[in-house]
Amino acid sequence: MAPSPTGWPFLIAAGRHRDYSILLAPEFLVQDLDYGFLDEVVKPGTGQPQVVDVHTRAGRRLTVVSATHPLTPADAAETHDEHGRPMRLLYGFVCVHRIVEPDRADLEAAFAVALDAYRRFLRDEDSPVVTAGQPFTLRSAVIRHPEPVGARAADQAFGARPQWPARVGVPAIAAADGAFGARPQWPARVGVLAIVAAVALTVTLVLWLRPQPGVPQPCPTVTVGAVPCTPTATFACPGGGVRRIGC
Repeated sequence: MAPSPTGWPFLIAAGRHRDYSILLAPEFLVQDLDYGFLDEVVKPGTGQPQVVDVHTRAGRRLTVVSATHPLTPADAAETHDEHGRPMRLLYGFVCVHRIVEPDRADLEAAFAVALDAYRRFLRDEDSPVVTAGQPFTLRSAVIRHPEPVGARAADQAFGARPQWPARVGVPAIAAADGAFGARPQWPARVGVLAIVAAVALTVTLVLWLRPQPGVPQPCPTVTVGAVPCTPTATFACPGGGVRRIGC
């Protein structure tokens, strides 16, 4: 037998000097910060419950049942805000299944939780917080969303599917290092290779830019022509002897 369906209460309301905001939301949505859609789908009504099927930003498929309650003196000491406008409570419950027909008892249960949260809010409007609503058993008739085809059979045949973490944290990485040995330190190796490459490039540039030694060149050859000689002349010296002048 399938378990009874569950609902989670919520509340959207304004204070004496604060505008409408979410004051109560389902616990599982508060934990994942996935309750902002309530502001978009819950609108003031005329008293009849409103049923809306939604998809949240996180991809959840939910049904929202809401109603509007004008604040009365039995609910709070002041029923109008600082501008004289009547204050109203937009309350209801959220279910993970489709609601065929909301049961009035479920709305009354959600209203009791919502009114308690609203009274706490009025005691300190300047520090509003989103209260996490706890689940309660629904009496409303629901249509359960079917599971994906084959998912249940696969789980029964091979056991529950592993719940892989969304992110691998540092402890998990450290544990893997201890089990399989330290991972290669790629950043250090890349640094060494970069230094070696830089040194090799520097040496190549020095050798390429160094001036080359000069090659000895042969001395130029000078050709000197023969100087014509004057014929030799012979003179007799006064004191005796002979003197020759010429080549």
